[in-house]
Amino acid sequence: MSDDTPDPVPRLPPRPHLEWREDGVPRAQDMDDVYYSTSSGLDETREVFFAGCGLPERWADRRQFTVAELGFGTGLNMAALAGLWTMHRPAPAARLHLVSVEGRLMSREDAQRALSPWRDELGEPLELLLAQWPHRARGVQRMDLGSGVTLTLLQDDVKPALDGADFQADAWFLDGFSPAKNDAMWSPEVMAQIARLSAPGAVVGTYTVAGFVRRGLADAGFDVAKKPGFGRKRERLEAIWPETARPARPDPLLIDIKPERPARVAIIGAGIMGAVLACRFHQMGSDVVVFDGADGLEQGTSANPLALIMPRLDAGDTPAARAMLDAYLNALTFYDAFPDAVSRIDINQPASDEKSAQRFAKILKDPPLDETLLSNMDVTHGMIHRNGMIADPIALRRALLAGIDVRWNTRVSAIRAGRPAAYALENGDMGEAELIICAGGMGLPTLLQGASPPLAGRSGQLEWMEHEDGTHEAWAGGRYAIDARKKRLFGASFLPTDTAHPPHPDAGLRLENIEGLKALAPAVAARIDDARLSSRTGVRATTPDRLPFVGRLPDEAAYLSLYGEDLEKGRSSSAPYCDAHLPGLMVAGGLGARGFTWAPLLADIAIALANGGPMPTGRASHETLSPARFIMRDCKRGVRRPRV
Repeated sequence: MSDDTPDPVPRLPPRPHLEWREDGVPRAQDMDDVYYSTSSGLDETREVFFAGCGLPERWADRRQFTVAELGFGTGLNMAALAGLWTMHRPAPAARLHLVSVEGRLMSREDAQRALSPWRDELGEPLELLLAQWPHRARGVQRMDLGSGVTLTLLQDDVKPALDGADFQADAWFLDGFSPAKNDAMWSPEVMAQIARLSAPGAVVGTYTVAGFVRRGLADAGFDVAKKPGFGRKRERLEAIWPETARPARPDPLLIDIKPERPARVAIIGAGIMGAVLACRFHQMGSDVVVFDGADGLEQGTSANPLALIMPRLDAGDTPAARAMLDAYLNALTFYDAFPDAVSRIDINQPASDEKSAQRFAKILKDPPLDETLLSNMDVTHGMIHRNGMIADPIALRRALLAGIDVRWNTRVSAIRAGRPAAYALENGDMGEAELIICAGGMGLPTLLQGASPPLAGRSGQLEWMEHEDGTHEAWAGGRYAIDARKKRLFGASFLPTDTAHPPHPDAGLRLENIEGLKALAPAVAARIDDARLSSRTGVRATTPDRLPFVGRLPDEAAYLSLYGEDLEKGRSSSAPYCDAHLPGLMVAGGLGARGFTWAPLLADIAIALANGGPMPTGRASHETLSPARFIMRDCKRGVRRPRV
């Protein structure tokens, strides 16, 4: 009997099979269609999409505007739209969010070839796009195209990409291949997702007037009409989403709260999480103040001599695995803007035993990242993380906090939720902010008391020395070793602790670290001079599920009253939307041993929650990072019950 079970979808998305015509236009052999008009692709973009969606006029008085696209292709539409925004930006602080979906991303080299006719005309936005060209990986990647323009690429087949997306588009460019050759892009299910992701008054621009496309948009709820075309197009479609608000849905993970767009943001903690948050909110135009009880940048776990930026790869394609990949790719792009503090490096990850060798082999058989980021390590049956990163944490945090009001030696003793929220300092001073973000690591339980997500401390000791060699290598595998930037660093222990204060260095742990280095990277161990070693300790904050968190805090009484009974009994909640959170407060933490990898993604999630705009990861992945997941799990287990 034959097995009719379909083969699982490969984790690595396919590349398109391109054919280059004599006129230089790329043609997708898979779809038997060209990527843009043979006469002038840019003119077609301006006629069908820009004029068809009423741009730039429709963003003239907007602080924020979102354009979504089906069919990223060569990136021509997005680069041209970024250029149009640059010429017609409504205000210096205004932001344009671009979201594009692509299932078969072409390589950077092919994109350069396809876009070569317009490189002079489109200028900086096009160069920025090519410089940050996305890696081949399913998930969400983000690029900064300058002048307040952010591009979020959803790289997956169109239906799963939209199913997991979280944004509200003011305009849509439906630019998939011809409906006759790519019906999946134009299906009723896709039209329903376009409707779900449309803001009131959203306008759809498309080159096709095919009957089933018109019917699909109309059935999804759009007001659809044929209109005179532009230029060579005799007709075009005009589809508008009605100016009506949707009913709010239950939100037990607190990820659908209406953005408040805070003008003033107070951040507690100047470690890597707090520093990235401060930088990103400052870039968004908020007035930011940071409080930290340390004497300066040189203290804390985020002040180690060097840090690695790399993912933990899983063999399965789960929401948590996607979140880690999105975080890693986000970090690579974000930190590239700080070349004096962060640099690329290949990270060797040998298999430590037969179990890890089998896991690595499974990952490499169906890799989640392309060959520019991941390859086989033949000798040790391990992996090489190509183009990983090493950071100088102090230099990086100094750059992130440049131009921001940072109050060292200043401890926050209490906070109060509200609109605005308030904080009290140990010296008796008081202050207010529209948003307070607690990013203080193991200090969160004390500051937030019963409202804090559950955290456990893990103390770590590492060893390091300075040198003048030109070595440049990194190793990871339970422990890690970095020999670069004239520093040789290795460790680190990972021991339970019930205090936020780092323990004193321990001679026994140093010996363990040295033995671990000999097993992990013998060549690095041979270059160690014991007499020149220094030890450094710190405490990492971890969660029960080993995933970090970012977002709103539950108001326990309101939350349990609204969701507690339904969750305990395993029912889908029918409760209407309610503010079951503590207003004006967010938390970000639980980063564990990969704080530098997680921090940029978590910061971008906080930005999207506070200011609106597209989420930098899929909804399922976002849910795994919500602080409310802990109270939600307690309710399901019957640990927390609604109060009478």
